[in-house]
Amino acid sequence: MSGIPPAGRLLERGTELAAIEAALQSARSGAGSALLVEGPAGIGKTSLLAHACARATAAGMTVLTARAAEFESAYAWGVVRQLFQPRMLDEARQLAGDAAALAAPALTIETRPAGEDTFSVLHGLYWLTVGVAQGKPLLLAVDDLHWADQPSLRFAVHLARRLDGLQVMLMVTVREPRSGTAQDKALISGLAAEAGVTVLRPAALGAAASAEVVRDALGGAPSAAFQQACRELTGGNPLLLQALAASLAAEGFRGGDDDVAHLRRLTPGSVSRGVLLQLGRMPAAALAAARAVAVLGTAATIARVGRLADIDNDACAEAIAALMAERLIQGEQAIEFVHPLVRSAVYQDLAAPVRQRWHARAARMLDAEGAAPEEVTVHLLASAGSADPWVVSKLRTAAADARSRGAADVAIVCLRRALAEPPPAGLRTDVLAELGAAEVMLGDDAMVTHLTEALEAASWPQRGEVAQLLAEALLMRAEFAASVDMLAKAAGEAPDEPARQRLQAMMLTAGRLDPHAHAAMGPMVAQIRAKAARGEELDPRLHASLALELAAMAQDRAGAVRSARKAVAALPEREWVAGPALAEALSALLHDDRIEEVTAAARTRLDLARRHGSAEAVAAVEGFLSIAALFAGEIGQAVAYGLRAVEGTPSIAIEYFHLPFVILGLIEREELDQARTMLAERGLTGDLWPIWPLIMMRHARACLHAAAGDHAAAAADLLIAGEQAQACGFVNPAVLPWRSDAALSLLALGRTDEARRLAAAELGLARQWGSARALGVALRAAGLAEGGDRGLDLLAEAVSVLRPAPVPLELGRALVDLGAARRRAGGRTEARGYLREGLDLAHRQGSLRLASRARRELVIAGGKPRRDALRGRDALTPSELQVAELAAAGQTNRQIAQALFITQRTVENHLTSAYGKLDIGARAELGAVLAGSRRPRPGAPASAQPTEPIGA
Repeated sequence: MSGIPPAGRLLERGTELAAIEAALQSARSGAGSALLVEGPAGIGKTSLLAHACARATAAGMTVLTARAAEFESAYAWGVVRQLFQPRMLDEARQLAGDAAALAAPALTIETRPAGEDTFSVLHGLYWLTVGVAQGKPLLLAVDDLHWADQPSLRFAVHLARRLDGLQVMLMVTVREPRSGTAQDKALISGLAAEAGVTVLRPAALGAAASAEVVRDALGGAPSAAFQQACRELTGGNPLLLQALAASLAAEGFRGGDDDVAHLRRLTPGSVSRGVLLQLGRMPAAALAAARAVAVLGTAATIARVGRLADIDNDACAEAIAALMAERLIQGEQAIEFVHPLVRSAVYQDLAAPVRQRWHARAARMLDAEGAAPEEVTVHLLASAGSADPWVVSKLRTAAADARSRGAADVAIVCLRRALAEPPPAGLRTDVLAELGAAEVMLGDDAMVTHLTEALEAASWPQRGEVAQLLAEALLMRAEFAASVDMLAKAAGEAPDEPARQRLQAMMLTAGRLDPHAHAAMGPMVAQIRAKAARGEELDPRLHASLALELAAMAQDRAGAVRSARKAVAALPEREWVAGPALAEALSALLHDDRIEEVTAAARTRLDLARRHGSAEAVAAVEGFLSIAALFAGEIGQAVAYGLRAVEGTPSIAIEYFHLPFVILGLIEREELDQARTMLAERGLTGDLWPIWPLIMMRHARACLHAAAGDHAAAAADLLIAGEQAQACGFVNPAVLPWRSDAALSLLALGRTDEARRLAAAELGLARQWGSARALGVALRAAGLAEGGDRGLDLLAEAVSVLRPAPVPLELGRALVDLGAARRRAGGRTEARGYLREGLDLAHRQGSLRLASRARRELVIAGGKPRRDALRGRDALTPSELQVAELAAAGQTNRQIAQALFITQRTVENHLTSAYGKLDIGARAELGAVLAGSRRPRPGAPASAQPTEPIGA
């Protein structure tokens, strides 16, 4: 239990002790628990934590403890490193799988060449915790969490959300009022607000307990008036009360009524006053040693105190002994003040210039000893700037190390301090660029300012790298035109073709978001297209951008596919899991119906992203699997992947790009209320900005209006979306079939001429592009708009075009529309054949909406459709389906949980529900049922119990 002192007396803490016992029992039973103890300094938070540690130890639990320290928030993963030892990684990997290895950047001394994703490390730490708790229940106890570094704070929040099903108890203490940055406070507030976290707020001691403390310190029988005065002066705070009573006893007060007047002259700051008075009565060496301990913090040892305070060994030992005798300091090898308040009293008594000078000396001393870089950094951050290149170098090294460990926030703190040093003129640009890069990782508001200054002074090749970072920062702030202008200028100055092409690729990406910027890039696109046609070497990112550009314009389908394939084959690994290039290349392939190719490529990237533990990369790739599944008509898979993509990422860009396809999938599942809620929660029900992701969002929203029968709202949204899409260069109906959707809503409104005009225009563009899905969709809309014999011919052509294509749901729609049209034309027998085939396709693909319509039409045509009840895959929610398919493929619950970034308990819950809905009792039956080779027994209860344990 290093770092947390033994429990003190616990007076009037019955409620808190009961909560601790309940939380320990919950953890031991495998339900997980979390306690947050908050209150002012001295209220007894640490004593409650120590009591929990003692009770857990007595119960046979593993107890891991940490204590955050003031001024050490820049120690990346400092609290986590106190909790876990690097040796635990190998042990946990054997129990929890490879995901535990992702915790290595937080625990090991080796740095990574590239910045780690913070979520990746958090994911690894979670599974490390699972592994450590595998043998016996675990208590993680953290004192003074408010002083912890932000990465460690994030781990506490991350773990608290995932304790269900674990033999783990998390207990932390937090001081109120909270200190730290706004972000620190937000993280702690978020932890306190978590549904599974119990918050304890110990109250001040009442009259009886306060009197007991005073009597124990003074002896005898202090008067009632004296006891009450002591309680009023300290507010019943246990630490302040004990300190006051001890000070009064040392001064010889016995606690009579005549001593009350003396108490009334004191102030509530009696601890600080008492500590300084104690030191004032001690030898000068003791005061110097105390100051050195206060400055060194957790790095304090007797030897270091002597060197920092410039006291010889014998005198230092005597000074430390005297401080221990006065109960100000404790410890053996490492020494510390008995309470953070005592340290604060000594530390704050030092004038700011003196404190800063002592920290600077401590940094030099620790560095000379070969101390950990973080220990040196702590003191550099607290020192004053002196234009020292050594300081700048150390802070830059610390920042690079923090970034490699997934702690960009710590890197920002270090680099801002380096900038304030200030750095030598020749290094200022480097510091600005590094700072801007770290700020981009967190979306910090200062990123554009710092990167703009860096760009003005940078030379090539650094100038190109800074330009790309600045472009990314401007895009994050939706300054699209500014991003394109800056990239165009940088590309024009580029000293070589590779540098120019990297910038041009980003220009195309940025320009596609803004209609004005896109219009100005025509000549550049023509030049790049000519180079590709001549077979000249292109950067894979430029190939990706060109592929999507050609697809968007419905031009050179073969060239688009060729460039997309070259991009996918040649993109460096880091582009597989991040950046727009992969998304652009896969989009171009999807628009040519290369669905299997896209799915295979995305699955490869998904495996890589999961191994990296990057939630953002996983979300981006799962979003593409969602789109591919939607195009292939696999509605359950489309919604499952899509929901995970939009709900599993902090990136608004990823969320907004993939949400439209989730809305379309929910429409097919007839879950219109959920679709409306998702739009409303994100503020997407009003007017939308005319940028590409929101143009797609408007299109999806229009489809939702149409599905609900509000064709006026649907037509209005679709016509606006179409106008905006064309302004951004997206004319291909394979990318956005707004014309056909608008035509159907206009038909419903009786605006037949407009509908026919739009449908004919889409059909012409679809024939120009030539992909089966786009052509089939356009033919179906044109057939419905035309009506009569001409309409029947177009619908029949749609079926003919779609039948060999890998888009069975689009074929199902065309079949149902053709069957309904044949029935209206009097061909009821022929109609029933089309409608039955369409109904079977709808059920097979999970489109409840199309199945409902096909069933109605079939009944009208005189057919007898199968029963309405859901069966097999239809019955499962998207999440249940995804978990069930992974289980059917042979993955264990733990492997599924790691792959999907969920808990094992969530996996078990989904499987329990799936077994009941599928009426099966064993895991081995999943594959057959999901493949449709075994149907549930008619009338089987949904609550059927499995015969095999779910927790496999």
